[in-house]
Amino acid sequence: MTGKTGSNDPGGRKPRSKVQQLQRLLWVGAKRAPGRRFHALYDHIHRRDVLWEAWKRVKRNKGVAGVDAMTLIAVEEYGVDRFLEEIESALRAGTYRAAVVLRRYIPKADGKKRPLGIPTVKDRVVQMAAKLMLEPIFEADFLPCSYGFRPKRSATMALEALRKRGAKGGHHVFDADIRDYFGSIDHDKLMKLVARRVSDRRVLKLVRQWLEAGVMEDGAVSRVSAGTPQGGVISPLLSNIYLHVLDTLWMRHSAPMGMLVRYADDFVVMCRTKKDCEQAEQRIRVILDRLGLELHPDKTRRVELYDGKQGFDFLGCHLHKRLSGTLLEKKGQRLYFLQRWPAQRSMRRIRQRLKQLTSTSKTHADLREVISDVNPVLRGWGNYFCTGNAHRKFVQIDRYVVDRLRSLRLKRKGRNLRPGEATKWTREYFENLGLTACAGPFATRINPSGNRRPRNAATRETTGKPCAGNPHARFERGFCLTPPLGGRKLNLPMRVVVLTLIAPMACSTPRPSFDGVFVGDRAYLDPPAKPNAVSVSDWPRKPTPHGPDVGAIPAGHGWWCTRLPGVPGGPVLSRCERARSECETWRKLLTYLTGPCVAVPIAGCFTYAFQDGPTEASCHESPYACEWNAMSLTKSSAGYRDVSVCAEFD
Repeated sequence: MTGKTGSNDPGGRKPRSKVQQLQRLLWVGAKRAPGRRFHALYDHIHRRDVLWEAWKRVKRNKGVAGVDAMTLIAVEEYGVDRFLEEIESALRAGTYRAAVVLRRYIPKADGKKRPLGIPTVKDRVVQMAAKLMLEPIFEADFLPCSYGFRPKRSATMALEALRKRGAKGGHHVFDADIRDYFGSIDHDKLMKLVARRVSDRRVLKLVRQWLEAGVMEDGAVSRVSAGTPQGGVISPLLSNIYLHVLDTLWMRHSAPMGMLVRYADDFVVMCRTKKDCEQAEQRIRVILDRLGLELHPDKTRRVELYDGKQGFDFLGCHLHKRLSGTLLEKKGQRLYFLQRWPAQRSMRRIRQRLKQLTSTSKTHADLREVISDVNPVLRGWGNYFCTGNAHRKFVQIDRYVVDRLRSLRLKRKGRNLRPGEATKWTREYFENLGLTACAGPFATRINPSGNRRPRNAATRETTGKPCAGNPHARFERGFCLTPPLGGRKLNLPMRVVVLTLIAPMACSTPRPSFDGVFVGDRAYLDPPAKPNAVSVSDWPRKPTPHGPDVGAIPAGHGWWCTRLPGVPGGPVLSRCERARSECETWRKLLTYLTGPCVAVPIAGCFTYAFQDGPTEASCHESPYACEWNAMSLTKSSAGYRDVSVCAEFD
């Protein structure tokens, strides 16, 4: 349809805003003509829609006030329209001048302090507007080896690139760190690099104003001749423009030596041989010398990853090669793969942050409020490191949080602590108050004694066919079933997983009856006569992610199940995902429904079984690995269509 942008399909992509359309045009023009210099960019910077988009992003990034003490809240009280109109008038008239930045310091991981330069809100809005126009132009030139402060690129992508290269022969790493990078950028060289793509003198004048703006520290203003202030909106873009020279020269002349992965001023080069790693260091030093930069002598080193000899820290992670035990056991091959987990500095920082949030000053505060402050930190930290091999570190942090919260309870109780009262302050107790976990729901297991153990703890080995000849349980997710007529509803304090009792064809033990329907977290009971209202064998099955023929459900991880006594092997009747005390309530309910039941812990493994048939295989790996094995077993088993998972019994 004429005059409209985007798809005519109501469910298609939403039309781009005018600012996004302009950015797209700038990127396409820069990509098609690598030598083109753009003019008339200044007129786009002071457009009202561009300034509004810049204000939205500045507000989203939050931040404190600059030297004028005007905060974001003060701007909203003053009036955003009026504020942007004044900026637009100043830019049109050419009377805009950059203010000095406010010097502040933040602690670094090594105990030192990192200087930050905080511009005013007005300068941040103008810098963001300029960035909206300049970033698409230079993004067309940036190379794939650069990952820092770029749209649609992240630190995880940089770590994944190293992991893949490490599996293909990357055994040597040159770990480099530039000394005082943001304070050593040469202004003249940087302006020449910007001028390669921008010919608008007014835009170049704006950039030079921000570079040469003074710094106010303790009331005194000092001028700078080099560097760009950390904390400025446009500083990351300027730093990428400056180090784009390193990316270009490396890819043009030294790419066969190794793979360069750069995130802002932090970069590594992964090589195959020790000789290539030494030559890479020489080339890097020559290129940085041309830019007026130097490597930090204490933080720059060469690392040998072969056979897991050494490791290195990069972007908060420690990268180290580990032997694949699966390949060694099955095929006798000694293969090492690059793994990553949180570095020691990252562990210290998260512990310090959690210690601040659970300090002794919070002893008499509401524990739910303390947990609400801790949860965002745990989620953010866990989301960053969850793509690696960080499970053990996650378990350590989760235990640390529980210990801190338990200490708050103990200090609050003091002398009034009763015998045995502290034993109830377990992880499940704090989870009921809203505490989240870095490692997710499969972080720990609970053994029969109630002690926690890590996920990788040894489990009982399976010999032969543990479920063959005995009724086994097939776990399925709950369905919205209609309760039987005349039944009464009982609300349970736990989440129930619907299961089906299926007797294998080879078993002679009769299948126990099961009356009543369990849906979600509610149980619908029949009258005391307990007529067979619903046959569980007729309940539908929910298709799994791989189709209706395969399923893998965890059988352990600290949950309890109930089973009928007197039956060989004890068929699992239900599963409870709560503490033992709550499972005892569930056991009494099942006793009312089906007869005497006992509560037992489920072993931490997975067992595959054919539909209505004996067990064929068992798996002691993660749920994802078991899901994959079940899918492979389904495809490779002739004459069988359904391979599911049953729990292994103690």
